Amino acid sequence: MRLARATSGRERVTDDASFSVEELADKSRSAHRLLYRTPPLSQRLTLSGLASVRLEVSFDAPASNLSAALVDLGPKSGTTVLSEGWADPHIDSLHEGTALEPRTRYAIEVDLDQVLQHRLPSGHRLALVVAASDKEFTLRPPPGTHLRLTLSEASLDLPVLGGADALRNALRP
Repeated sequence: MRLARATSGRERVTDDASFSVEELADKSRSAHRLLYRTPPLSQRLTLSGLASVRLEVSFDAPASNLSAALVDLGPKSGTTVLSEGWADPHIDSLHEGTALEPRTRYAIEVDLDQVLQHRLPSGHRLALVVAASDKEFTLRPPPGTHLRLTLSEASLDLPVLGGADALRNALRP
């Protein structure tokens, strides 16, 4: 199941490797992550399979991390990280890299690392967290690198059991 792309705009995030994705998802606001979440689900939604996210991102530094995570935001149970993925956009191979060109847009696909087998109860929200570094899994560069995400080119592929109809039904008020 592929979610529709946003229509326009760009959003900015500032790298700070002192936070984990879970910590960033729990914050009501943060300059160090972007958070896209559904409204509270009106009925249970089951995810089963692999998810991936495609992003168009520009950087203001020659090297940067890119982290994405799918999370379950429970009204009482808090945040549960379901799957995460990372990219080093400047790495060409295990031994070599190419400096990123500042303000150049790069299309990057991030495969999330865990096979999803998760049921989100009604009342929960499904969310995508986008950040630069993740203190638990990426290198920790000095803070301050800025990433700009082009919303019209962002998409999330979700393995929704029951497909588009199941997702539409779960998102109905």
